[in-house]
Amino acid sequence: MVFPGPTSFGTNTNVSQQSFQRKWQFKDDVSKTFGKHALKAGADYIWNPAEGGFFKFSSTLEIDVGAKPSDILDNAALYPQGFATPGLVTLMTVANGDPRFIVAIKQLGLYFQDDYKATRRLTLNLGIRWHKDFNTFGSSLIANSRTYQELVALNSPISNPYVNKILGDDNKNISPRFGFAYDLTGNGNHVIRGGYGLYFGNSFQNIPLFMEQQANSTIFQQVFTLNAPDNPVPGTGQTLGQWQYGVSPLPTIAAPSSQLLPGSTGRLMDPNYRNPVTEEFNLLGSQP
Repeated sequence: MVFPGPTSFGTNTNVSQQSFQRKWQFKDDVSKTFGKHALKAGADYIWNPAEGGFFKFSSTLEIDVGAKPSDILDNAALYPQGFATPGLVTLMTVANGDPRFIVAIKQLGLYFQDDYKATRRLTLNLGIRWHKDFNTFGSSLIANSRTYQELVALNSPISNPYVNKILGDDNKNISPRFGFAYDLTGNGNHVIRGGYGLYFGNSFQNIPLFMEQQANSTIFQQVFTLNAPDNPVPGTGQTLGQWQYGVSPLPTIAAPSSQLLPGSTGRLMDPNYRNPVTEEFNLLGSQP
């Protein structure tokens, strides 16, 4: 139950939750120095055969009350039946279904760099990195997503651009990097350093997890949300404005559904989505 304030007791509306991963990683770096060049290269491979968890909200019936407990108990004129006063409950909501989001992903990163001493006073840092994330967007589950299936069946010119193709893995994560260090006087006392790089981030599971949930055999979603006095309370023959806490029967909660219920929110990954990218640069000087 939730009271104004807010004050609540019972099950937290955002539990239970779980996240887990099974992870295998291979990483190696090699280096070689010759002449004016200090070369370095490496590879990083990660295999997660299972990554995800489950996320629930309102998994037990939530009942919101329109007044504080102290106000209800102290004002018998306004609340003659106490907590059982009709109209005191202002909201009911509950959700059910399979809340899991589990995918198998792989990540591969390769890099090469050269610290090149161009002159006695100038050093250049040249490098490039490429990485690819496999299935981190949940691409393998999109075809089973009910939102995707319903939009395909709808065949609307408005939604078709989002379902004409399925989001694939991003292959364009190429990150060049450049830096330099220049000794102004040649004695190491006054040095100017600078650099520039392109950096790609990873997709966070919070982005595709709701879409992944909608690919399960039953969909985790709100069964109903009642927030107006004339909303019928399922299985009771009463409206929300008539329903009495502790007196009226609890609402009937339908079994989990394999399809999106009316009023549900669809979830879908944009087929043109790419990993986030930032450009970073710096320029600074140092002296003793």
